[in-house]
Amino acid sequence: MNNKRTENDIKQQKIMTRIYLILLTVSFLILILLTSLESETTLINESNPSLITYNNLQKSYLSSLQCPCSKTIISYKKFLSLSPIFHDICSSYLIENEWVDIMRSLSFTWKSKDWRRKLYSYFQLLSNLCQLSRKTTDESIQRFLSQSFVLSNIINENDFNKQFDTILDQFCQSTIIYFNLIIDAIQLLIQVDQPYTESAEHSVENDFLTNLHINIMKPNNKTVFQVKFILNEINDFNSTFIKCICAINPYCENNPYNDIYLSSGLVSACSTMDSILYSTFECFYSKSNCLKFFLKYALQQIPIEYHSIWESKIHPFIYDSSSNRFSPNISIGIIIKNLMIENWNATLFYTHFYQSCAPNYCTYLEKRRVKTFIEVLITFVSMIGGLTASLHLITPYLLNIILNLLQWIKQKQQQSQRVHPKYSDRLKFLIRNLNTLFHSTIINLNIFRRRDFSSNLDQIRAKYLGQWATRLYIVLLVIGITIVILFTITQPRTITETFDKPSIDEYNHLLTIYGNKLECSCSFISSSYNKFVKIEPKFHEICLSTFISDQWRINMTLALVKNFSIYEQNDYRRFLSAHLQLLQGLCHLSIKLVNNSINQTLHSLFTTLQLLSNKNFQTRISSLIERSKSDAVKIFSDLFFLIRSINHGNNIMSTYGTNFQYIIPWTSFQGSYIPTQALFYDNQCSCSSQPNCSTQANFFIENSNKNISIKGLKIGCTPSESFLSSSLECFYDLSCIYLLHQYTNSTYSSIYLSAKMKRSSINTTINELTDNLFVDEWITKMNYISYFKQCSPSLCSYTYIQQFHLLYTINFLFAFQGGLTIILKWICPLLVAIIDKIHQYQTRRTNIIQPIQSSQEISSVETIQ
Repeated sequence: MNNKRTENDIKQQKIMTRIYLILLTVSFLILILLTSLESETTLINESNPSLITYNNLQKSYLSSLQCPCSKTIISYKKFLSLSPIFHDICSSYLIENEWVDIMRSLSFTWKSKDWRRKLYSYFQLLSNLCQLSRKTTDESIQRFLSQSFVLSNIINENDFNKQFDTILDQFCQSTIIYFNLIIDAIQLLIQVDQPYTESAEHSVENDFLTNLHINIMKPNNKTVFQVKFILNEINDFNSTFIKCICAINPYCENNPYNDIYLSSGLVSACSTMDSILYSTFECFYSKSNCLKFFLKYALQQIPIEYHSIWESKIHPFIYDSSSNRFSPNISIGIIIKNLMIENWNATLFYTHFYQSCAPNYCTYLEKRRVKTFIEVLITFVSMIGGLTASLHLITPYLLNIILNLLQWIKQKQQQSQRVHPKYSDRLKFLIRNLNTLFHSTIINLNIFRRRDFSSNLDQIRAKYLGQWATRLYIVLLVIGITIVILFTITQPRTITETFDKPSIDEYNHLLTIYGNKLECSCSFISSSYNKFVKIEPKFHEICLSTFISDQWRINMTLALVKNFSIYEQNDYRRFLSAHLQLLQGLCHLSIKLVNNSINQTLHSLFTTLQLLSNKNFQTRISSLIERSKSDAVKIFSDLFFLIRSINHGNNIMSTYGTNFQYIIPWTSFQGSYIPTQALFYDNQCSCSSQPNCSTQANFFIENSNKNISIKGLKIGCTPSESFLSSSLECFYDLSCIYLLHQYTNSTYSSIYLSAKMKRSSINTTINELTDNLFVDEWITKMNYISYFKQCSPSLCSYTYIQQFHLLYTINFLFAFQGGLTIILKWICPLLVAIIDKIHQYQTRRTNIIQPIQSSQEISSVETIQ
């Protein structure tokens, strides 16, 4: 600054003032706007939110709200209850032991073909099925409720209900599927093996043993008893005409008959199980008189004084369409296949779920201004000092630089009219002048006035001290600003960058930049797998061929003699129908189980709070599918093995007479007991020790010792076990197919399996195929784009540590400079003045006249002076 008051100086000072005011105004506006409009995504924390608070936050901050549960593992029983209501039959007196015992005692009074003779087994099996249904359901519910729901953050009530509605539906379906698998597998093995089920209470000396035929032969005047099994038959009532052979036709049935009436809804079939499955409960409803006849015959075995008590125990069912799921005329088979459950009666309690989760806090992202109005005002005030001081310092020299540059440019233009130096020379000259100007400015720079030191100082001394004070001021200011910059750089800040509703291309781009640190919250955290996954099983071609059709089986067995006793015991014609039925049943069970497993998997919920990357998505889906495949295979193989083991462990006899035979070693009956003996097959394998003993299947030619073997097929202890030990080799060979047609007198067809299409070996056993559910290949297709759309990320965020923030540093520098400038402007002149006085004091001490001892020293001093 100078205090010259010439006209030119006054003009320059006016220009300087205008520039100062313009720069000050623009700087203030810029800094105020940047400070006031600066916004950032802030993580807000809400402590111990109540359910009401959470619901309110959910409405406002759905995309970013996260409430970590204090308890991340919550048992289902804390918020879910299941109280299934069973069909009326399961609570009826008709399945009580007392009623069953009465029906059993009455069975001896009825004719051999009267359906009432086996009525006790009908009610007994219904009782067992009810118990099995209840036990299966109770154990399934107990296992289900003992499971835990694992979550990191609380989910809202809508997602909770949606998710658990699906989970409950899956649970119900899986329980029903498993129960049906038991029923279907048992029914299939009963049909194929034709077990002997006559009651042990029936004597061999009466006509109750309808499936046994005892021949009495007297060779050489010796009485020999020969006991043969007779395959179960369905006859027309009041005639000996064989309507149906159960071993050939699995759908044999007849309307039950007695001397008084035809019972409504009841069906007599090959087995008690079939009779129940094909019947209805119409007889037991209030609109039918059928139940009265049951009671009438039952009361015949009860003293008359107890009739009123028994009549009070047996009540007809009442159908109410609003509360009853099953109508009276629906088949019992359908009711059983639904676990006899009218209503699962499931209840969800979201309040209990929230209380169990008990979030300690909730966080959500909110875009808000960094500074409030008061903070902006404080920042503005704090920057005034630094900004005014800076502009007060810079403006004069900025004006001088501009004027000098303009003058230099003007001079150069005038010189260029005379001389045209090289461009490099002009550049060097410009740099040299700027350097000279800068050096001169720094050397002569003085921001202090005489009054900053002392009014007693002369102008030249004050200027000299002012220049040194200015240099000290600049050095300390630079050091201070440098320290501040280093401090702000070394103080990290947690910054969260957000990206609203990114497309999949934008997401992939962000993922390549930020990697696993990128987090994207799903708008819909749960969606069913079928929205983005397809699973297509490729079944073995045998299960897709004509060989498992009813028509092909009927065609192959139509010309066979219905009385199988004319064939040799081990003639394959006796077992062909059973093997084809088992093949069909195994294929149907496998296909049903696989499709149900796939359907259950695809309709289950895939829950992800955060969007998964394509790689993580593929990994999780693949893991789930592998687990579903192994579970389905294990369920079927374990169950099938269990049923086979139970049958073998109990020595269930087949009416094919292939595992055990009755023998009568006596010349006359010694009571009602007939001993049995096991049969042997290849390698002296006994059916009493091993269920899968087998030998080569053959056609026996009548009146000849010649046998015709059949590729890959076996016979053994039971039709089921022997077929499981067989292979499908015959079905790949046209000549073998022709052989089957030839010896069954069936219509020839040129159908066979193609060896080119097979994925498994021709020699693979049926048991091995069954262990794989007849699936050659599981084809899985995953669509990540569809998953992305289902997730529909509303917000992606990337959190990082920022070491340097320009605007923050500028604001801090201006605020710091304002205070530092004031301090330095006060302390620098003071320090320089103190140093100057110390220097003057030292100088005066060196100039003090000391006493001189000789004239020579005095003269030397005078000379120096």
